Amino acid sequence: LDQYDWIVLASANAVNFFFDRAEQRGIDLAKTPLQFAAVGPGTADALRARGVTANYQASEYVAEGLVQAFPGYPNLKGIKILWPKTNIGRLYVRDALTCAGALVQTALCYTTEAPKNLDELAQKLDTILKNSEIDAITVASSETANNLAKLIKHHLQANKHATFLERIDFISIGPQTSKT
Repeated sequence: LDQYDWIVLASANAVNFFFDRAEQRGIDLAKTPLQFAAVGPGTADALRARGVTANYQASEYVAEGLVQAFPGYPNLKGIKILWPKTNIGRLYVRDALTCAGALVQTALCYTTEAPKNLDELAQKLDTILKNSEIDAITVASSETANNLAKLIKHHLQANKHATFLERIDFISIGPQTSKT
């Protein structure tokens, strides 16, 4: 870790998994001279819970917002950045910071995958929708949007006249998830 200038964290999950791993290795990240960048307030809150104040927090809670206002951007020549992340998602942060001259290394700190019980979840969704138990569905990532689409497709195939899409609001965490 002493070779990096910045640690970029894009989610509370990344914070928790990264800090847990450091603790397992006997490293107290709160006592290091590292600078921490957070993509948004949730990530900054997760850092605070671990005893670290983000040195930089993006004002727009998307990858583009993190990059465009990153300290020193677009002149990051020689800045060394570690980006602990999940196995999914765009690599925009890495690519844009690298183009600005930074040396960016990604590190897998947790994996995101579809639930193994999609059929069971589809049946639960069918019941919930048939009984009008929900008014809205919140989608917190592109991966969640893709998995939800699979469940909805299954539901629509089973219920050819389903009209739930007309009465349920879909709430997205951000523009990238909305696009997905």
